[in-house]
Amino acid sequence: YIRSIQGWLDLVAPEDKEMMKKYLQENILGKRMPFNKQYRIKRQSDGKVRWVQGLGKVGVSKKGKVISLIGTIQDINEQKLTEIKMRELNQEISAEKQKMEAILKGIGDAVLVTDEKNKIIMANDVMKKFLGKEAKKIKGKTIAEVMPLCYETTTKKPFDIFKKVLEMKTPQMPAEVMLLDKMGNNKIYIDGVGSPVMIGEKLIGTVWIFRDVTKQKETDKMKTDFISLASHQLRTPLTGIKWFVELLEQLAQKKEEKRELEYVQKIGVSNERMISLVNDLITSSKSESGNLMKDVGKFRIKDLIQQAIDQQGRIFSDKKIEIIGLDTVSEKDEVEVDAIQITQVIGNLLNNAANYSGVGSKIDIRVETTDKKMKIVIKDQGLGIPKSQQEKMFNKFFRADNVAKTIPGSGLGLYVAKSIIENHRGKIWFESEENKGTTFFIELPKQQNQK
Repeated sequence: YIRSIQGWLDLVAPEDKEMMKKYLQENILGKRMPFNKQYRIKRQSDGKVRWVQGLGKVGVSKKGKVISLIGTIQDINEQKLTEIKMRELNQEISAEKQKMEAILKGIGDAVLVTDEKNKIIMANDVMKKFLGKEAKKIKGKTIAEVMPLCYETTTKKPFDIFKKVLEMKTPQMPAEVMLLDKMGNNKIYIDGVGSPVMIGEKLIGTVWIFRDVTKQKETDKMKTDFISLASHQLRTPLTGIKWFVELLEQLAQKKEEKRELEYVQKIGVSNERMISLVNDLITSSKSESGNLMKDVGKFRIKDLIQQAIDQQGRIFSDKKIEIIGLDTVSEKDEVEVDAIQITQVIGNLLNNAANYSGVGSKIDIRVETTDKKMKIVIKDQGLGIPKSQQEKMFNKFFRADNVAKTIPGSGLGLYVAKSIIENHRGKIWFESEENKGTTFFIELPKQQNQK
């Protein structure tokens, strides 16, 4: 290029030409300052624009006249482009951060954000309302330090959920509803979820969402109390109806009036269904409220099974169903349980087996024992449970599609059975294939831990 100021200016990219002309006139030639500037040139060989760093100084004669400009031009294109990209990226990150903070603040649930050591770095307005005056002091503390939480039934602190999120690096929910001691004596019910924040496989923090479910709990309690009260009020007249039906049945049998006997028997069946439903509702409401108490004693399992069979006897005789396997159960096998509750569970399973089996079917009952456990097996030859719906079978009010419209039932039996068995520290499960029958398994400890 032409070795002159104009020649050098011709190299400067059009975007920076005016800026550099002004810089040269005012700072370099005017104030005689050292040349130190980043700018763009347009390379004459290929027309490409590149960033450069200019460093230099002016040469001055004895009379103070500028006679030269000496310096270097260094190619800093890659460095400058990286710098620009980083600046843009930082701006994007800052904008995203502001957007995320605005979203978190606008969420209706309480939100806490922590670092990888579970130290709080941010809380939204709802969370601050949860904590009241303490909200100003939460930054840098752990959730356990600022939120006096405990599980509803056990009163244990939920350290397990905080530990699991950090160690397992997967979203976690508390084992049950938690209580938050809001202001020392004002407790509210809290539910929530904690999720890890990951970059690749590295944990950089956690996000916690908490929700006040106090009103929901109060509504559930009202519903449970209503069901319990209504069920108890219904059971008394139903028991009276059952007694009078039995008297009428005896009279009809003596008179040998087939039609009257048939009508009375139908009334009896309907009444038994109502009594069974009421019992299931009572047990269900007690389970949900945590009041499912046990009156435990030692009983022969064969006797409990026989009681359940006797209680369901009518459906077996009506459908000519044969109970097999009971003769193989040992007279010596004893188990520590609430006899009424376990008889109810076995009765529910036997009733299901009979309802969903054809006329003339067999129900096989077996008992297997070890030193510490007892397993009751009830196998039918019925309709079976569709594979796609098996995971829902212990849900309250759920009934499989292949029986819901043709066979009466409330969908409470298995839910109640699971509640009772788990309250006895046991397990209940099943194996089933559609149109080939179902086998239910009940596993109970032979002794209940009593404190």
